[in-house]
Amino acid sequence: MTEEYGVTEAKLNIPTRDLLVVPHRNGSLTLAYPAFGPNTFDQNVAEMQKVYVHSSKIPKISFREPTTSELVSAVAYRFKELAKPQILSPRWLQAGRIVKVNDGLFVNPPRNQAGELILDESEFS
Repeated sequence: MTEEYGVTEAKLNIPTRDLLVVPHRNGSLTLAYPAFGPNTFDQNVAEMQKVYVHSSKIPKISFREPTTSELVSAVAYRFKELAKPQILSPRWLQAGRIVKVNDGLFVNPPRNQAGELILDESEFS
């Protein structure tokens, strides 16, 4: 069975999120559409974690912080018609969390045992 890629509009008349399905690695990835923004990265992540509705088949849905790889797949899919019109300012293309440390940068920093992002350089090993 072939996966259908593209935007699926929400079907209910309450606060909803449309979904975008894109090819990613050897499968597919489902994301909110349009992307969250144009707030700060942390504010957008907080918005992602709220509970949304899509349809009677998906009555509750929330999102997690995507990896840089996932964001690249989302933005690359039909870029000119889906992503580019939303990027009104270069600041709005948030391609993932980056942590600057003395020895360089960490993209998509690891999480501790509690599932929280490690953002303190002293915790990197």
